[in-house]
Amino acid sequence: MNKYDLENYNIYQNNPNVLKELKDFENKTKWMSSSIMLLADNRVEYNCKETNCNINFQNKNGEYIALVENTIRNPFAYGMTYNEKISGVFIHTDCYKYVEKEYNISLKYGDLPIINTRKGESENIPFDFDYGEIQKYWGQFIDFNQIFLDKKDYLCSSPLSNDINLKQIKKNISNLKLKGPDRVGPSVSATFYKSGDIKMGNNKKLWIIKNNKWTEINEPLIEVKIKPKRKGYDKNMDEFSFMAQYNKNGIFVKDINMEKNGLIYTLITLESNLEKLSKIATIL
Repeated sequence: MNKYDLENYNIYQNNPNVLKELKDFENKTKWMSSSIMLLADNRVEYNCKETNCNINFQNKNGEYIALVENTIRNPFAYGMTYNEKISGVFIHTDCYKYVEKEYNISLKYGDLPIINTRKGESENIPFDFDYGEIQKYWGQFIDFNQIFLDKKDYLCSSPLSNDINLKQIKKNISNLKLKGPDRVGPSVSATFYKSGDIKMGNNKKLWIIKNNKWTEINEPLIEVKIKPKRKGYDKNMDEFSFMAQYNKNGIFVKDINMEKNGLIYTLITLESNLEKLSKIATIL
């Protein structure tokens, strides 16, 4: 008998009801297996399951990665599909439903304050959540065994269950400064961004940070298709962002497709960017 068998044996000897309690605990955590991905092009993908390393998620429509990248890469490199390269934010389905119920907001990537912390690095929400007690049990994987032994099963409760942990959940959500669905400009608060940052507003216009607030850019927006002049990786594409992200040039990727004549980007951008784009791509 190894030490783990011995520990389990001793637990059972001390508490004959442990198997039933373990089953109840397992049922309490089942909600965690259902996830939603908020993608960087503002799509919302439901019924996702974690498939690898806590960062890969998949549903019937594709596979997604929960690493939020600022740069636009060639998603078809190495045989990858568009969805496999699109990154986004993972959220449990019950958490999504809770925000929808309590705040009347159907969350999208663009509603969250996701900014560059360091150029060329992954993006992160620009502050650290204080997740409270659950942080004691964090590692590469959550230590559910210790949570059970410490009788802290409420830490694994769904936000829809109105358990003790709901107070901590509400505190973290308030830090996001979520705005209501009737907001005309960008959903996310201007306080998270810097002067000159540009983001798409809810009115489908571009907005820029001026004097610490969102100001609408009064310039025509156009939809344009381009084919990059350079084959393979082109660092110029790193200056683009997906529709739900932000940048300082007002060039946003609506879609990327592989067609007979090569990789085609569909962009939403300011009319004044056409000259710049013509230097790095063929405008179709």
